[in-house]
Amino acid sequence: KWTNPEGGFFIWLTLEPEVVTEDLLGYAMAEGVAFVPGSAFDLTKTTTNSLRLSYSFPNEEEIGKGISLLANALRQYRKDKGI
Repeated sequence: KWTNPEGGFFIWLTLEPEVVTEDLLGYAMAEGVAFVPGSAFDLTKTTTNSLRLSYSFPNEEEIGKGISLLANALRQYRKDKGI
């Protein structure tokens, strides 16, 4: 699920509990896309399956490409982790 921002620069994405976004980041970077794991914003470090995406700099075409790359990374992560 994701937030529906009414302004600002970021969108917050929450994945299934089995996904550890700190681990997913390596997969994403291998695809050529990056995000900030949600744990960077959680002092308790209990949030492991969320991430923050920026939409303020890329244009619509780049956002679409980034979403596709992130989806590829997530598919590979799920496959490797058996999720």
